[in-house]
Amino acid sequence: MCAMKKIALIFAALLPVINAFSAENVLGFWRTIDDETQKPKSIVCLYEKGDKLYGRIIAVYSLETGEIVDTVATQKRVAENVKGKPKTCGLDIIWNMAKDDDEWSGGEIMDPAKGKIYSCVIWLDGDENVLNVRGKIFFIGRTQKWHRLGAKDLPQGLNVDPKTFEPKILK
Repeated sequence: MCAMKKIALIFAALLPVINAFSAENVLGFWRTIDDETQKPKSIVCLYEKGDKLYGRIIAVYSLETGEIVDTVATQKRVAENVKGKPKTCGLDIIWNMAKDDDEWSGGEIMDPAKGKIYSCVIWLDGDENVLNVRGKIFFIGRTQKWHRLGAKDLPQGLNVDPKTFEPKILK
């Protein structure tokens, strides 16, 4: 067997592993940015349950001060426009996303300020630290850029273990 065929076979064997790794790259903590002010708005934890991707708000920033004003540990703010008026922190805003090549799609995203639900597509665009999150109705929508956070970037004393999360979908 020639060297090129061997390389092609090795690459073909590794492709599922590479795809699985890229799928996991979206997992973790992401800082969302307010569309109007361009200031930090919240921290969302993207987690996987089964073969689906979900996103939960774990902290909220003040748009005035840029400081964290609520977390899943304090749960002060209420999502007034969401059915049942749940607490904002702890709210799943992304659900049922399925891996499709180099993106996650087929699920939905909720705007917790408005209580509106949109279809959603999520992908990394070469930069592992910037996530594209597109909410849309049919072909009309908008794409936000979320920024990766490490555990050291989370509010002090906030212990979040996404492995313990169970999806809570409110429509």
